[in-house]
Amino acid sequence: MKRKVIKQGNNTLTITLPREWIEKNKIKAGDEIDVAENQQHNLEIGLNESNYSKTKEVSLKYTDKNYIKSVLAALYREGCTELKVKFHEDVSSLDIEKVVDELFGFEITEQARNRCTIRFVINEKDDPEKTITKIFQIILTIIDAAIASEKIDYMYYKKKISMFKDYSMRLLNSQASKENYSEMRLVSFILDQLGGSLAALFDNLNKKGVILDKESRKIMEAHKEIFNKLYDSWCKKDFDLSSETYLELRKRLIGLDYMENTPYDKLKIGRFLYYHLELMYALSSRLQGLNAK
Repeated sequence: MKRKVIKQGNNTLTITLPREWIEKNKIKAGDEIDVAENQQHNLEIGLNESNYSKTKEVSLKYTDKNYIKSVLAALYREGCTELKVKFHEDVSSLDIEKVVDELFGFEITEQARNRCTIRFVINEKDDPEKTITKIFQIILTIIDAAIASEKIDYMYYKKKISMFKDYSMRLLNSQASKENYSEMRLVSFILDQLGGSLAALFDNLNKKGVILDKESRKIMEAHKEIFNKLYDSWCKKDFDLSSETYLELRKRLIGLDYMENTPYDKLKIGRFLYYHLELMYALSSRLQGLNAK
């Protein structure tokens, strides 16, 4: 939308804020808003969290922990600063606490029978790009451990990936005017799928005492090499590298011809590793969009 620049005094220029935005965000005289210049020298206007509170009430009717996590995580990503939660009498407070522990910055500040209050207690000034970088690094840790057949707690890393994914999306939602907002959300989501599924696979293999054979390890090392290229293209904002990796992945996927008569088809974990390849292909496409100048 366009706004007219108004001159006030000798050296001051002002613009008015859109009425719809003011009403939606309950802005009033005396409130502070954040104004920042981005890399393209455009101004971004956002809410100052110190005078903005987003409170919601929610009633949890079911006892399934995954359902509870789904509801609370959705409200967390949306940017809620305070949640007043009522829950079914069969839901234990311990289940609620375990879920809240997986949402970075959320803490239970009040608790009674069948209800609690959850607040976001940290200063929300982190860069979502740095948070997404942490997800890349955790996935590399998982891949290295799998290749070396290390006995690590893969599910711990899966929870960490999910935590940083949710936090990066919360940060992005609070900065919806940020350039490439949609693409960065997709990168975060794909990394969560990629890292989470890797962690779940190798956790399962660990429990069964299965060690990667030579052929499987060789394929994982090739996957690591490709993922490192994706990570480098993310860190360096390198369009050429992301495009090169995209074409390499496309060539590999076409050559595999959907698992028929390929090395993947002979492996017990082959179909999963093929899925891993497809996720990296989707990720490379998103990185091309982000890195394009």
